[in-house]
Amino acid sequence: MTISETITEKLNSVCAIDSMSAWAAGDNGTIIKIGNHLTYEVTGVSANIKSIIMIDSFHGWVCGSGGTILRYNGSYWETQLSGVTTELTGVSFSDSLNGLAVGFAGVVLHTQNGGGQASSDVSERIAMARLNVVVTPNPSSSSIKVSFLAPKAFLFSSELVDIRGQRVNSLSSSKKVHIGQNSILFDSSKLPCGLYIMRIKCDNVTVSRKIIITK
Repeated sequence: MTISETITEKLNSVCAIDSMSAWAAGDNGTIIKIGNHLTYEVTGVSANIKSIIMIDSFHGWVCGSGGTILRYNGSYWETQLSGVTTELTGVSFSDSLNGLAVGFAGVVLHTQNGGGQASSDVSERIAMARLNVVVTPNPSSSSIKVSFLAPKAFLFSSELVDIRGQRVNSLSSSKKVHIGQNSILFDSSKLPCGLYIMRIKCDNVTVSRKIIITK
């Protein structure tokens, strides 16, 4: 298959359906059907498309900048709601219903209905696991500051346990936190010197940090 037509846009991804036909996608919403000649598809978007997957001639998906996802229904490309604005860099489907899209900041989107509604549940769990928890100062002699970046508002709870696994009640806390950077202070001045473990629970995610108490 030889194509003599000139393509002006940068192409980022290609997917072959069979030995005689393929699809390519690229910048500025470009999607091209490749056969004996090139057919430029109408997408209605200006996003830079990073990935395309075609499971057959009637089912396909692309993803790209700004959380863009488009689905091919056999006749035209239609926009789907991804629920994110992060750039999506890869998309893959095992059949017409089950697929994944991935992108920057660990975003993972999963659908079981062909993308009628992308679910960000997996992405959210990854984001929650990356709370970027920082405990300062460590070692500590008077107070402990726990800082973290919350991807959403949630109920924050924490507990401090000693090396025997026994809970230190004076440093337990539970409160609602907001999206973005959060900081919580604990008084550690009355704790005996030693090694402790702080367990920070955010929804279904638990993050642990070692803390040394000195005098």
